[in-house]
Amino acid sequence: MPLKMPNRKHVFNTYLPALIASCLLLLTACEKLEVPSNETNNNDEPEEEAIIYTVEDILLRNYTKQDDIYVEGYIVGYIQGTRLDQAVFAAGTTESNILLAASPDENDPEFCIPVQLSTSPNNCRQTREAINLADHPDMLGQHIRIKGNIASYMGTKGILQAHNHTLLPSEEEPQDPEDPDTPSDPDTPSEPDTPSDHSDDPDNQDQSETRQDTINYINTHGDSFETSFTVHDLKTYLPAYFEYNRSAAGILPNSLQGQYVSGYIVGFIPSGGTTLNKIHFDATNAVFTNIVLADLPDETDPAKCIAVELTTTSTGSQATREALNLASNPDNLHQHVIIYGNIHSSYMGTFGLKNASQYIFLP
Repeated sequence: MPLKMPNRKHVFNTYLPALIASCLLLLTACEKLEVPSNETNNNDEPEEEAIIYTVEDILLRNYTKQDDIYVEGYIVGYIQGTRLDQAVFAAGTTESNILLAASPDENDPEFCIPVQLSTSPNNCRQTREAINLADHPDMLGQHIRIKGNIASYMGTKGILQAHNHTLLPSEEEPQDPEDPDTPSDPDTPSEPDTPSDHSDDPDNQDQSETRQDTINYINTHGDSFETSFTVHDLKTYLPAYFEYNRSAAGILPNSLQGQYVSGYIVGFIPSGGTTLNKIHFDATNAVFTNIVLADLPDETDPAKCIAVELTTTSTGSQATREALNLASNPDNLHQHVIIYGNIHSSYMGTFGLKNASQYIFLP
């Protein structure tokens, strides 16, 4: 049976309105299309809960491989070669990498991490073209946030495949106290940076204020490179902090996990020694199991020292022990160092640092 051709007028009246509506919808959608911006910032803003690492975090922690992390630092140079000790702290001709540091004027490779600037995929190429020091010498000293993968690079820990970046403002300098735009109230005392000492006015001592100051100080220190505890902190504020927690919880906590402590290596406690009174303030016949820290490199008063336990319980603690112990490294005597471990209330008879698992030498 032959096919019957449809009535043209019927087709026109039936489908034309739908065709016109489809065209209008398509035109409306096209008007909403946006051409991607060609700005310098190829940024992928971190989600609110995302962790943004500092250069010190990467240097101190035992990261092996971790993808799609954010790190912030200053561009201080590049590597002309394949090793960190071939760092150049200037703008140059290399497009393939940059060096990040915590300070814009850093010039020690040991305090830097290399960042690979790859040509693929496309978002990596965009970052490379935007921030490499060969094409953009003005990027030297620039504060920046970069997204990439933590991995071994240039013989050390670095960032591979940097694929997003955001230029950041430099850290704000403190305002001049005499700046007329800065309001001041001479009758309002400034808040202390460290726990209040009311010993000069014992009759008016506010115990609750002193307690809160101490708690605030401890809660805002020790958890990063920049806020590491000193030996003085451990000897002075930690006992009070532990006591306050004991009073509140009804138990006596004996440790504070995952803390950074800074000081100078001034000696060790020999085998069989269980108190700070046994400290040897030298490296002669040193042991592998501990070192002693103080706030001054020439300290010889045991009351101003803490002991640091060096163990082999993990890869990090084994590496820390091998690097810091005075038996193998007598030249470490009087070295300035930051060590990561657990503050304990009863190591060598007093507060100390146990299970040291990360470290970094300071100038």
